[in-house]
Amino acid sequence: MHRSFRSCAIASSLLFCALSVSAQPLVDIGLFPSSTPNTLEVRVRPDASFNLVVSEITFTIRWENSSGASLNTAALAQFCQGGFSIAPSGDGQVVNGSFRYYTFSGFGFAQIASACPGQAWAANTERVIMTIPVTGATGCANFTIGNDAYTTANNKNFYMSLNGLERTDAIYSTVPVKVAPGDFNNSGQVNVSDFGILVNAFGTSCTGCATDMNSSGQVNVTDFGLFVNVFGNVCL
Repeated sequence: MHRSFRSCAIASSLLFCALSVSAQPLVDIGLFPSSTPNTLEVRVRPDASFNLVVSEITFTIRWENSSGASLNTAALAQFCQGGFSIAPSGDGQVVNGSFRYYTFSGFGFAQIASACPGQAWAANTERVIMTIPVTGATGCANFTIGNDAYTTANNKNFYMSLNGLERTDAIYSTVPVKVAPGDFNNSGQVNVSDFGILVNAFGTSCTGCATDMNSSGQVNVTDFGLFVNVFGNVCL
């Protein structure tokens, strides 16, 4: 009798655990160009709806070190910061081989339903969770979220935990996001159209905007000089 009860209890516990895991969606992640020039957009895609606790998320953005590009963390914007807060890794941008890496992690304790009412994740639907501008590039840069030998060895691979349960799925963006300094309209070329955009922005103050090419907080003559240096570049 006791053995049967114990077996039943174990079976019930296993069933409960299985149901608990299956109740949380598996989540994909991807990196895409934003509608704002020279800005990256991180999206997630759950396979079921979700509005509870994003316990943890980690991902690493990678690009060519030779491009001279950096990520402007001061202008980072994110979805539902009250639910889970995404921040750059304390080790900053790390160069390994020919690539530069920047890892971001987020931790949450509040339910999305409470912290951000009406913003639940929908099944099989992309949700932007972070945008971040690219600055300082002197050449074409190709940005990806990817797991490789470096991220694996340093615990920087993509990871997702929902309600305290690991629910990591795939990196679904397959094409790198190309960023070229001075390409303000995302055409893949730095040309007279971009010059017109720069002229219209001259004298304005901004944080993280593409026309502020030296990230000084203002579009001025220095930015015009930087634009001249990259005029004619192609990044297709």
